[in-house]
Amino acid sequence: MARTSDTADYMVTQCQACGMLNVIPREYSDGRVCADCSGGPLMPMGYAILQERPTSRITVQVDVERDQLDRLIDDVATVNDTVDGIIQKIGKIKEG
Repeated sequence: MARTSDTADYMVTQCQACGMLNVIPREYSDGRVCADCSGGPLMPMGYAILQERPTSRITVQVDVERDQLDRLIDDVATVNDTVDGIIQKIGKIKEG
């Protein structure tokens, strides 16, 4: 398909194997396979303009109650103290 305007950076294609529509960057349209069935071929249907650009950033938010975090920190400190005590006892056994 001939480029009709500078605003359409994407192409709408349809997978001939499963019928799913795929929107792909028009400058990289050759050699693409369907994102749904991994088949093809992808037949051009027309040009597309994305209203919003896709983002490559993923944000993950974790909510932890402060008292749970404090208990976890205390537990880790207790384990650390226990391991330090065991190391000291093993050191005394090796010396004796």
